[in-house]
Amino acid sequence: MISTNTATKPEDVMAAEPLRLEASTTIRHLAHVLSESRIASAPVVNQDRDLIGVVLKTDLLRAGSAAAPGCSPAYLFEVLIEQGGEDTVEDSAMQGHVTVTPDTTIAAVARLMRDRRIHRVILVDTDELPAVIITTLDLLDAFRQQRQAQHGGRVGPRKASHHIHQRSTP
Repeated sequence: MISTNTATKPEDVMAAEPLRLEASTTIRHLAHVLSESRIASAPVVNQDRDLIGVVLKTDLLRAGSAAAPGCSPAYLFEVLIEQGGEDTVEDSAMQGHVTVTPDTTIAAVARLMRDRRIHRVILVDTDELPAVIITTLDLLDAFRQQRQAQHGGRVGPRKASHHIHQRSTP
């Protein structure tokens, strides 16, 4: 559970065993890992365990589309798992990643994402190894949980009646 208390740290969302992919991981193995883990991205590290980028599910969809033109997107992961080549994630890992440290607050992570117009940051541990990817959806879930806690349980959507403009008919 993520708390959005201003003192809350990203380490509160860290997985017990963070997923890190080595640059030599094949696209075939990546498809299997992302499918089994039900995640959309993973950090990629080199032989020295230095962070070199992030690989995204959309990278797989591109690779799958090239490997199986005309295949339905719903089956691209299956095609990659069964027939994926030996290309590695190193070539498709997105560079220019943004990292945060365990002492960064969740509120600061949200501001960073907003200011840089990005949708994910990588939380690195005290050894500067990638620990977890925090996405905008993680932050939205944290804010939803905070709102529920403040209101003693389940909270419905805010009333938006003041935002709705009705057309007047002539």
